[in-house]
Amino acid sequence: MANKWNYKAINGKATMSEYVKASLLQDQKENENAVYQIKRLSAESKAQRGFYEGGVIPLNVYLDGNDYKNWQMIKHYREQLKKEFNGDMIIRNGKEELIGLSTKGKLNEQIETVINYLEENYGIEREKVLDPEHYKNWRDTIFSVGEHEHYIDYLISIGRLNGKM
Repeated sequence: MANKWNYKAINGKATMSEYVKASLLQDQKENENAVYQIKRLSAESKAQRGFYEGGVIPLNVYLDGNDYKNWQMIKHYREQLKKEFNGDMIIRNGKEELIGLSTKGKLNEQIETVINYLEENYGIEREKVLDPEHYKNWRDTIFSVGEHEHYIDYLISIGRLNGKM
């Protein structure tokens, strides 16, 4: 299994702990002529997680005709989406089982994949119903004053989503 080393770019320079630096240098000594790949990880924010959990997943639940206000249903869909788009097959008690992996560090990719799925399978227009800025406006100005407790209800009320699912 390949090792992973993380560092931050600060003032245009790679900055890493002494432990990470020593580990990387040791690996380079032990693996002469190895090829290393550097991949930038997108930062995950609380706002992005909120958009996914409060907008994207409930929309999927709603489009399937299920109760998007039920937190247990939202949790079930979150786990199913992890299995579908970020899963791994394991062997447990001699049987294959698909498990959902964590979306930590992969949230942007997961959001994009799920929105693409919703566009392809339900014909939604992301600009109309899943625009992060529009969601943020709902969260900060509508929801915060007690109006429209759920983003889906808000979308229905302003005519961006059909209320007859």
